[in-house]
Amino acid sequence: MEVANLSDVAKAAGVSVSTASFVLNGRAEDMRISSRTAERVLEAVRELGYVPNVAAKKLTSQADRQSALPDIAFLWSPSMHNSVLGSFVTSAQTFFDRGLVSRMNIIIAPFAPGHYRETGERFLNRHYNGLLFSPMFDEEIEFVNGLNLQIPLVVMHTEVERFSNVVVDNIDAGRLAARAFAARGHRSAAMLYRSQIGGTSQKDERYAGFRAACETLGMECIGTELPWPRFPAPRARAQYGHGRAMEYLETKTLPEAIFIQDDVVAVAFLVTLLREGVRVPEDVELITYGGEEPAVSVQPAITTVNYPVAGITLEALKLLSKQLGDPYATPERVAVPADITFRDSCPRPDSWKD
Repeated sequence: MEVANLSDVAKAAGVSVSTASFVLNGRAEDMRISSRTAERVLEAVRELGYVPNVAAKKLTSQADRQSALPDIAFLWSPSMHNSVLGSFVTSAQTFFDRGLVSRMNIIIAPFAPGHYRETGERFLNRHYNGLLFSPMFDEEIEFVNGLNLQIPLVVMHTEVERFSNVVVDNIDAGRLAARAFAARGHRSAAMLYRSQIGGTSQKDERYAGFRAACETLGMECIGTELPWPRFPAPRARAQYGHGRAMEYLETKTLPEAIFIQDDVVAVAFLVTLLREGVRVPEDVELITYGGEEPAVSVQPAITTVNYPVAGITLEALKLLSKQLGDPYATPERVAVPADITFRDSCPRPDSWKD
């Protein structure tokens, strides 16, 4: 059974959504809405079983609107890496302190599709003013697409059709690595990549961007897909990095420049090369994609196309703040560009311009 929303109430009462909202927020008299119209709205509420957002009621009086902060649930899936959660919390607090976005109460809510299918939209609508979510796998995305919400939702890191999305510009990230290799004077470059993100069928656009940039810049592009399950453990990723490095060395096909999509794979790949007497960056240059910690845990440190967690967090909070003010705004998509940090494995080219 579908949960009625404010639009349903307005339609049943024969009024606009704003009029229905004013009545339910106790502002009918202030807005000169007749008692007869107000009664039609309340009757529609009773007939449809509409459940207003209880969390929003604390914002209905003028005093509360000035002092209370919206409660925002960050639905946290265990499939996301813990470092992403830590970066999100740190970045959000920084943006609040700097006044870049309006303050909110961020509540970390562990997520499992089965749990929220049991409690349903009523729980989310009654307890929060808005939601942030980072679905990874097909079942999580399916759950989000089936939600009937009366509060705004912004999806981070993954694209979902029905709601606003904030994602990394994957095509640009791939191009960035290819540009760096070309600026270093390479004539060919390889990329180790995944054709799927998480368990979804989302194509890896980073490889498409890398390949297109190689063609434009006159470099041969060699692509190799990473053959692993939907969410491999760090040990499995490290084993793949070691195995792929040995395969290159045994077949004497080691490329002169390699963009490795996974930072754990890149560390294991680099360590294996060094143990086998290969010099980095003299014999081969490496760039990885991800966060800083794995890349700086080895020597030489690895040049990284950075996953822009802070930028995604900022844009998501901006979108959510906007939708809190206008819950019926059209969903938007924001693609956040990545940047690159040059380290010893691929030194900064003299000609490089950010």
